[in-house]
Amino acid sequence: MKKFTLRERSILFSTILSVFIIGMATPSAYAAEGDLVGTVTCSNAGAGVGLAYDGTTFFYPIQTSQLLSSFILGTCDITGTVGANLPINGLSDPITTVAYDAQRDLLWAATGDLLGDELRDIYQIDKTTGNAVFQFTAKATGASATDGLAYDGQDDTIWITGDVSSVISHYKTDGTVIGIDLPVPALAGGQHAISGVAAGVDVLYLGHNGFPVISKHLKSDLSKLAEFSTGTGRTEDLECDPDTFPGIDVVWSTDLGTPILEAFEVADGTCPIGGGGLPVGGEILPINSMALMLAGVQSISMWMIPVVLAGAGIGMFVIKRRN
Repeated sequence: MKKFTLRERSILFSTILSVFIIGMATPSAYAAEGDLVGTVTCSNAGAGVGLAYDGTTFFYPIQTSQLLSSFILGTCDITGTVGANLPINGLSDPITTVAYDAQRDLLWAATGDLLGDELRDIYQIDKTTGNAVFQFTAKATGASATDGLAYDGQDDTIWITGDVSSVISHYKTDGTVIGIDLPVPALAGGQHAISGVAAGVDVLYLGHNGFPVISKHLKSDLSKLAEFSTGTGRTEDLECDPDTFPGIDVVWSTDLGTPILEAFEVADGTCPIGGGGLPVGGEILPINSMALMLAGVQSISMWMIPVVLAGAGIGMFVIKRRN
């Protein structure tokens, strides 16, 4: 196994430091939060309110109305080309929404509130086979449909909300409660209508059914940082995407009762696909183009951990020696 000399380690550190400084000095591509960047029409999306995106494919429950849950996921790519439906196997009850988990490369899904007790079953779904495995039951106050569901890779947790709600619940992925029915500040007009959730870096993006608005909140205390209009639609579930539009992070929004998905610009570095974070099990994945620039420093004796500095939108790498 190769050993790095002191001189090689010094050159390596200098290279990384230089890239870090250049990154700080490079202007962000971020223009205006809330700008409509693009749309995709997935013709079989129907009346569903849930949405997941793995960087290649959109997944959404096939529903004939908002109140009818689904045992089938529709699929569609970024060009609007509809793929094969994915039947879900192993569900006790149908689901209403899904979210992508980039760490495990699978989907999380939630049933609606079927008995009026505000309890919603949470599943993991293999996005290739459709096999579903029950994980835990979550409490989330709101209307019967579960619209908002997000996997958060920063701390390996789940955020969930019922339809048109004023609160949100937060769970560890093993079902341990972090917070149930946590109050969320109202919109500027005083409304409470949370339906969609996307987990960003230190922030949550929330969609509001009945109001064409997406709001941004700190995860730490749910204080509202901003809100922006999404036009005339009824904003439902949300998914992050930093890759489709070069240099721009967006949040995808699905509207109630339409097959149109809309991408709205958000602050650069705040909206990773599938919740972001490091893959479960310790495998390391690059999180931005800087990983490619520094790929040459990887060897059999060294490896890189990507770290996001959310406030500055900068990528860094911590270098460690393999065992």
